[in-house]
Amino acid sequence: MKSSKNQRNKSSRSSVRKNGPAQRKLGKVGVQTKFDQINTAGLIADIARGIPVEIACTATGIHRDTFYHWLDNRPAFAQALAAEKQRVILEALSGIRTGSKNDEWRGHAWFLERVYKDHFNPPDQGPVFAQNIFTITYEKAHEIEKMRTTLLPKVNARLGLTNGESIDGEQTTS
Repeated sequence: MKSSKNQRNKSSRSSVRKNGPAQRKLGKVGVQTKFDQINTAGLIADIARGIPVEIACTATGIHRDTFYHWLDNRPAFAQALAAEKQRVILEALSGIRTGSKNDEWRGHAWFLERVYKDHFNPPDQGPVFAQNIFTITYEKAHEIEKMRTTLLPKVNARLGLTNGESIDGEQTTS
């Protein structure tokens, strides 16, 4: 059974502040966070232009996990990134449409296919090559060899190689 002394120390009121420093309960008041210190506009612009997230974050001085945390917990940051990506995509599409010599459309098409693969990558055409690997039994190989020996003299006769030599350099017996 618990002593009455332990029961007196516990407060029955839920609104009473728990033990610990007041700063932890109220949050850091008047202190700049890392988000405020970082050039987030530059980070967003770099990522929208196709620089990998890890490289852009390292150059900015944050860890990629921090970037993803901001993306999940700061809706304004996520919306700014989406808007910048949209601006870059529209700029590339405009360059493709105009197709002028100063604004090479192939570069824009390449950029969209490589950076924004989910939307602009051409569909997969399947493998470039096909290799047939099959196995036959000994009996089937023997049957094919018999067929070869019976057909080879006929093929040689049609090709005019009746002097006793076949195409593959073997002597014929007929």
